[in-house]
Amino acid sequence: MPALASRIWSRLRPYRKRIVRALTPGVLAMWLVIMFLSYLIGIGVGAVQSYLLENIGQAFVRDIRGELFSKFESQPLAYHRDRSTGELVTRITSDIFQRARAAATRIMELLDETTEITESESA
Repeated sequence: MPALASRIWSRLRPYRKRIVRALTPGVLAMWLVIMFLSYLIGIGVGAVQSYLLENIGQAFVRDIRGELFSKFESQPLAYHRDRSTGELVTRITSDIFQRARAAATRIMELLDETTEITESESA
């Protein structure tokens, strides 16, 4: 990387004085503020994204649990008698966890792909 930087700097030889004169403290401060604001916006967008994904995930889990509970309630008594409580609870818990994780992964992939499409169209 240093070799690349020195090559670029040597090619800028005719323009160095203009570049240095243009980089006044005001211009540098403006760019610093722009970079800092961009960083803060990125943090804010990430926080909103995490919050929304968490809410979607919790709503998904709540809906699935409600559906599974209704299904287990509608099963005949023999179904519950023939299976241990631990087996039923483990099945409900692990199935819901796996589906919630899969849904969150797919939502993140969708958001990433949307971002990539938007970036490629703007370029």
